[in-house]
Amino acid sequence: MRSHTRDDMRMNETELLALRYLLKQTNLNTPVLQRDIARELGITGASASALAQRLERDGYIERNPHPKDGRATVLVPTVKTNEEVRSTLNEMHQQMFDVVRQLDDREVLAVKKFLIAMIETVKNH
Repeated sequence: MRSHTRDDMRMNETELLALRYLLKQTNLNTPVLQRDIARELGITGASASALAQRLERDGYIERNPHPKDGRATVLVPTVKTNEEVRSTLNEMHQQMFDVVRQLDDREVLAVKKFLIAMIETVKNH
C-alpha cells in the first residue's frame, strides 16, 4: 500500500514516511520539528532539512512558527497532502473491501485461520 501511495504521489520512500509521521503527529495535535523527522526516520539533520525543503517545494508541507517557542519552526501538512493521501488510500481500501466481499463464509474462515496461524508463528520466533 505504501508503495502504491508513494508512486501515486510521485515521491520516494523517505518522503512518504515523513508525511505519514507528520500526519499522525498532527492528528495527535503534536507539533513536529525537523529534528523530530530526523529522529523518527534515523536520518541526519541535514538530510531532514533537505527533505523538508523538497516537501515544502512540492506543496506537501508548510513551515509555521512554533506556538510556544518563537525560535522554532513547525512542519505542518497541507490540505493537498491530506487530500492526496486520503484519496489514494480510500481508493485502495475500497478495492480491498471489494475483494473481501467476494469471499463466502467458508473462505473467510479459511483466511482467518491462516492469518491467525501466521501471526502466531511470527510471534513465536
